[in-house]
Amino acid sequence: NEASRADGTPLLVGGVALEMHALTELVSNYRLGKSGFISLVTNDGTIQNSSQASILKSIKPTAEFGRLLENTNQQVFEIQHNGQDYMLSSIWVDSLKRWLVIEVPKLELTGPINKQMWAAQGIGMGLMLLALALIYPVARSLTRPLRQVQMQLGDITHNLDLSRRIQINDQAELGDLACQVNQLLQ
Repeated sequence: NEASRADGTPLLVGGVALEMHALTELVSNYRLGKSGFISLVTNDGTIQNSSQASILKSIKPTAEFGRLLENTNQQVFEIQHNGQDYMLSSIWVDSLKRWLVIEVPKLELTGPINKQMWAAQGIGMGLMLLALALIYPVARSLTRPLRQVQMQLGDITHNLDLSRRIQINDQAELGDLACQVNQLLQ
């Protein structure tokens, strides 16, 4: 409806017609992933198109099939059929007066996600180990002078030998501390 007269009567009406059979055929040929299927189901539960590998016909007598057709909001269910987990989803398409039902093996949906998750965790662990390997020598080099001062002060206090001096090669804060302790011992 592009335009209308002053009284509201449309001047131009356009539309496209597609036979239901052609639409059903189009939908039945559509795949979601390797083993996912899309089907059209009427309001009374008649499956209008379905692949031979689809599980819809075999779950039709079960409560899971009934849950797919319970309300017009989009729904997603996880079911187990013949030892395999499936994700089923349905949505009411009002213009077609049919349910659009999608079924996909859960492993097809979650498999790539799990693979990426394990890869990310492996990379994270590798980076953490690399960081530890790099930080450990740096931390030891920073604490080595402190341990030397601590050991020498421990020897002086344990032996009460005030003639000993603290020997350290550090010229930074610990070197300055050692110098001040040596002056105190004089």
